[in-house]
Parts: sequence; C-alpha cells; structure tokens
Amino acid sequence: MIGTRHGCNGQAMIELIVGLVAVLVLFAGLLQVVSLTQARTETMVSARREAGTRAVAANANRMTPDYIRHIQVGPDRSRYSADDANTSANPAQLRNVIINRAASDPSGWTVIDRVPNNAFSALHANPNPISDFGFLNGYDSRRVELIPTIRDLVYDADSITVESEVWMPWTRGMY
Repeated sequence: MIGTRHGCNGQAMIELIVGLVAVLVLFAGLLQVVSLTQARTETMVSARREAGTRAVAANANRMTPDYIRHIQVGPDRSRYSADDANTSANPAQLRNVIINRAASDPSGWTVIDRVPNNAFSALHANPNPISDFGFLNGYDSRRVELIPTIRDLVYDADSITVESEVWMPWTRGMY
C-alpha cells in the first residue's frame, strides 16, 4: 500500500484545469476592461469634439438640459448608470435660491438693472434661467464586442454599448 492513494486519483489534474480556467478568465477580463476603457475614451473625445464644435459656432441650436433634483438608483444598485431614474427639479429654484441672492434684497434689483449689459438682470427676468447659458451637447456611442471567454463564462451578452454625453455652454462665436 505504500505509494498508492486510491481516493485522490486525478485531483491534481482537476485543480490544474480549474486554475487554468481562472487564469484565463482573469486575463480575458483584463483584455475586456482595456477594450471598454478605450471605447469609453473614444466616445468621450468624440462627444467633447461635437459639443466643442457647436459651442464655438457663430449660430447654434441651443438646448436646455434637464434640471435634475435627485437620482433614484436602479436595480443594478450602481449610481449614475443607464437603469437609474431622475427626479426633475423646478427651474424656479435656480432663480430663487441662487440668482435672487445677487441682490441683498428685492429693491436691490433696481440698482442692478441699471447696469448696462448686465447678464444678471436677464437671468433674474427669465423664468427658465438655464436657457440663458445656451448649453449645447455632444453624444457618441460605441458597441464593444465581448471576448468569447467573457461572453460565455461571465457576462451573457454579445456586446456592451458604451455611451458618452457632454454638455458645454455656447461661447457665442467668441473664437
């Protein structure tokens, strides 16, 4: 009976295979993270370029972004992801909480309104003051194919879509 172990035949082989699969998944995961990071960088650069081109144009089709009051985390429990929902805020809050405080009291606006080319007066008079900033957006998305190892062993999908959205203020053709 010396040198024989009847209960352990093939255990080393199974441990080797499990270890190789784990190393393969880790290596494939690293490669997948690199490709997703590259796609994220490319979409951010493209969205930024699009928003920047619109921001320096002499004439621009300005947009008004949503006023977001609160983000409600979705089922994936990750903040600011695609399954989250947002609660809209009231545009008057910007005016009441921030803009109105540019004057020490309501009568102070008569003094501010007399200043020529005064942007604060326009903000104060506008019921939707964020529209005076003239925001423009850029957007891009890329579809990243998943490596077969990741697709079959980790994430049951063929691809992941990476999206980027950038908002910039219009410079009114300054450049």
